Amino acid sequence: WIDFGSIQENGLLLSHPEQGEFFLEPFVSRLYSDNIAMQIDSIANGHGIGLLPTWTAQGYEKHHPGRITPCLEGWLSEPITINCYTPAGRHPLRLSVLLEDIHQSIPLDWKY
Repeated sequence: WIDFGSIQENGLLLSHPEQGEFFLEPFVSRLYSDNIAMQIDSIANGHGIGLLPTWTAQGYEKHHPGRITPCLEGWLSEPITINCYTPAGRHPLRLSVLLEDIHQSIPLDWKY
């Protein structure tokens, strides 16, 4: 298992529309990475399996066809929180414009 940190610390709740839920207990992974690019390359190079964001896996498959394959079709993990941090105080205009653009570009299925 190639872990991004979520399993080792908290375990993982998986859900399937027909098969319900399954809780994967925390366990020690043989490889831990906090870098999605390294994680997906490790999976593609045959070093194990892992949990990837759907958009990441789809983008990788688009540019590298046949390198990775889904192994638990239909199963999803709980959504994770994504935090954005900025310097305290007034932001320069270019940063404010960037933050607004990011906010407007968030996919609808990420909002809940």
